[in-house]
Amino acid sequence: HDAQRKGVVTTLSTQSINHYQVRMNLSSSDAVNDLFKKIADADLTPHWMIHCPQRPAPLETLQMTPKDLESLWRVQAILKKGVKHGADTRSPTILFVGAMDAVQSQPNFSGFAAVKAGVRALAQSMAREFDPQGVHVAHILLNHGDVVGEQFAESVAATCWQIYGQPKQAWTQELELRSLDVAG
Repeated sequence: HDAQRKGVVTTLSTQSINHYQVRMNLSSSDAVNDLFKKIADADLTPHWMIHCPQRPAPLETLQMTPKDLESLWRVQAILKKGVKHGADTRSPTILFVGAMDAVQSQPNFSGFAAVKAGVRALAQSMAREFDPQGVHVAHILLNHGDVVGEQFAESVAATCWQIYGQPKQAWTQELELRSLDVAG
């Protein structure tokens, strides 16, 4: 998620032959629609999508406005398109990489925690709804301090790849990942 981007997605940056990374403003429905149009125009079929928005800056609960809370929720706008596309192709994996705020919030992150708890519930409900259609939906919880560090990021990416490759008979629905420093 890149809230600074005002326009729609203009390019899909190639990471390798079959992988693309998109950086966009997830709260913009125009950007989300543009992304899936570009995917269709390029005759691509996403087999897995990872939704991992950045954690916002702290905001005191009493200072939060309805607009602030709505903005946090709008970052989830890509979900509807991703799920619809996933249900249409009948094969992908949709991973929500979230924060422990979904189950254990920190001070000054009440709005973010409310949205993350909602995304967790949404992922659980979607898994039950779309698993029978062949769409694997999973939610991955990361500890608050774990989102930095290249080695941990590579480990999270490897875990996402493992989840993508799971046989349907043993799909993961939720997983909590912690770095060695935090686990001890």
